[in-house]
Amino acid sequence: MVSLKAFICSLAVFVLGVSAADTSVNETEGVSSTSNFTESIFLEKAPTMCCPPRIRKSWDALTTEEKNTFKRAVALAMDKGLYERFVSMHREFASWGSAHNSCGYLFWHRQYLVGFENMLRSLKPEFGCLTLPYYDFVQDNLKLLSGKCSDIATCSSIVNELGSASPPGILPHISLINGFPVPGRCDKAEPLNHFCEWQNPASILCSHCVPRGKYQGAHFPCSASPSNLARVLFKSSGFKEMSRGLEWGPSLFMHFHLGGALGNAFVSPADPLFFPLHATIDALHTMYYNCRVRPLNLNDAGKQTHPLNFESCSIVGLFPITATSPITMKAITNGLTVVDVRSPTQVTAQFFKNLPNKQYLLADTTALNEHSYDYEFTGALAAMEKTCATTPPPTPVDPTSDLFFKWRAALSLQCSVQGLSSIECDLEIEKVLVLYYHNCVADGALDLSAAFKLEWGVSVVEDMLATLQKLLSGSLKIKLQTFGDINLKFFKCRGDAY
Repeated sequence: MVSLKAFICSLAVFVLGVSAADTSVNETEGVSSTSNFTESIFLEKAPTMCCPPRIRKSWDALTTEEKNTFKRAVALAMDKGLYERFVSMHREFASWGSAHNSCGYLFWHRQYLVGFENMLRSLKPEFGCLTLPYYDFVQDNLKLLSGKCSDIATCSSIVNELGSASPPGILPHISLINGFPVPGRCDKAEPLNHFCEWQNPASILCSHCVPRGKYQGAHFPCSASPSNLARVLFKSSGFKEMSRGLEWGPSLFMHFHLGGALGNAFVSPADPLFFPLHATIDALHTMYYNCRVRPLNLNDAGKQTHPLNFESCSIVGLFPITATSPITMKAITNGLTVVDVRSPTQVTAQFFKNLPNKQYLLADTTALNEHSYDYEFTGALAAMEKTCATTPPPTPVDPTSDLFFKWRAALSLQCSVQGLSSIECDLEIEKVLVLYYHNCVADGALDLSAAFKLEWGVSVVEDMLATLQKLLSGSLKIKLQTFGDINLKFFKCRGDAY
């Protein structure tokens, strides 16, 4: 709980940050007075470019120049104040409510990512064909399981290259981002040194850093394993269960494990890692669509009603979200004024122009008009895409992924020897994996902290923790025999104690 004194200090700094905004005439949005610095920006009108189809790749699949181009684009967006405008979209109350803990989660973030990608493309001709990279934490998790690295800091190149994974200092640090206190080390590595937590990027109050968590010793959650993802993507009962499985599984727990700004429910986009992280969740949704929805060849009416494509819900039981509901996407200007990002008077309108604005119309990423895109998968994700399962791919993918799939195949063979059905086998493998994380991967199966749950509006125990608790209490047993020997053979750790 923030003290009254701290709140008053925060409010005073917030007022100073807003009042420091540029007061020039808002030629872009047709507004004068104490307008946000962003409003006076003229975006470069890049000449019409003939770009190849948008293909989003893993950060690890990018060339050095492609990585540097992305970092330069993010830095320029921060310098122009446009980056903060997108941060404000995520913290605006109505937008946040429709984007989290609801059936609108995936489509809100999909539209948000496309708008952000379009914004980066608009900044300069050299960024005109840029696409968002995704953070392949699934593959990085397999590196950790196979012993190739030891934590997020050593397994994930993106946390070292898009910002840094430097260890925290001795003294604690708290940043105030749009009035939200965020603990974490003050990371000034490129492009984070361009970040300003206020709407005027020229303000003397800008800290030019982003708070990040401690990645040394931090590990990936159980929900980031191909086995869990396959269950969510390929065996969920419908769209709603799949969406909740991704949101309350790998997405929420990666936010928790990464910490810093990413651990804050409202201003997590302050860290550019937010966009590759959510591009991965978006990519997983795309895999689900390609494996389970596209083969149905639904007509327009079917796309609105089929439970695999979309299922309706309501926000706090009062505000319905249906297949034809628009995406609630609003921004905050002048520190207080809430505006629709699609309003013709707003600088953001061009980034969402011709982008479908009904929930069900955002299901297919290859049918978004000029904003259409697809993903290029590698490693374990490529294998899952080819088979729409976690069965070994017909041809080897890479040594790390192959090791995981061979481990799974060995467990499946043991299931056959014992006469277990495929459904029973999947349940047994899940129990084996949870126990392995508990015994062999520190922090593998953790509950979220009470403070984190409160801030993000969640209360359930997720990330397979309920399964682990039942195993440790003795109320649940693993039927699969010799699984410890199989673990030891492939992962060099038995992981069978409980």
